[in-house]
Amino acid sequence: AELISNRIKQECPNVFWKESYTLLDRFAALDVVEAPSSKEARIAATIISTSRWLSITRRCNSWIASK
Repeated sequence: AELISNRIKQECPNVFWKESYTLLDRFAALDVVEAPSSKEARIAATIISTSRWLSITRRCNSWIASK
């Protein structure tokens, strides 16, 4: 997680990776990021999903929520 966090800080300095949850399915995870734009949130989501070894065995989806 530290390597992923450092990469997000380097490539998306305005994005904050807040939380990460493992869901009921062993290959499912939910990551929460705070970003000033949906574009930056998508970049962070791509970094997270491609940096995990699980990304090879699971399908990755991104949902953007805004205030």
